[in-house]
Amino acid sequence: MSGLTLEASELVVERAGRRILDRASLTVAGGERVAVTGPSGAGKTTLLHVLAGLERPDAGMVRLGMAGQAGPRVAVVFQGHGLVSLLTSAENVELALQAERLARAEVRRRAAAALAAVGLGQGQDRLVEELSSGQQQRVAVARALVVRPDVLLADEPTAELDAATRDAVLDLVLAAAGHGAAVVLATHDLNLAARCDRQVRMLAGRLHGAGRA
Repeated sequence: MSGLTLEASELVVERAGRRILDRASLTVAGGERVAVTGPSGAGKTTLLHVLAGLERPDAGMVRLGMAGQAGPRVAVVFQGHGLVSLLTSAENVELALQAERLARAEVRRRAAAALAAVGLGQGQDRLVEELSSGQQQRVAVARALVVRPDVLLADEPTAELDAATRDAVLDLVLAAAGHGAAVVLATHDLNLAARCDRQVRMLAGRLHGAGRA
């Protein structure tokens, strides 16, 4: 375990009079892998967006702290990929490193290594819009992992991948916890969830079983 803790407390998100998150609370430590399961529309994606700081809750708060580090790196794998379609695979991954103040050669090296790790070592110069949905998903995973995140939030990270590729990509995502990252996965895949350290279930905006085992 690292000194990092991701803590969400009593989160409430309302849209058009409907509660998407209803006092949802969750604590995840560095090095821990937590699967959030539940039916479509239960609020899993909204939870990840709030944890990532991409959406502001109507009530409650998210705390993210790490001993000796003022700004932990947070990476997100979006369900809809979230890629720039008119850029190449390599350029999409390199974008994630722009804030790192690395030499250009190092940015290219790390992006190429991340793409190779997800099985896209060839065709890095292809435009994203030319790739299949499964290939785009792999680029999205590479983009998240290339920053070596302290917190990794992934929304259906293995969706649209064939069985062999799914297992390889999942190994990489879960391995982030081995480097001390707090990993939270929203998924319908019970086999994926079973490989995590804990499972919590979201129903109608509420988290069940979110306490530590």
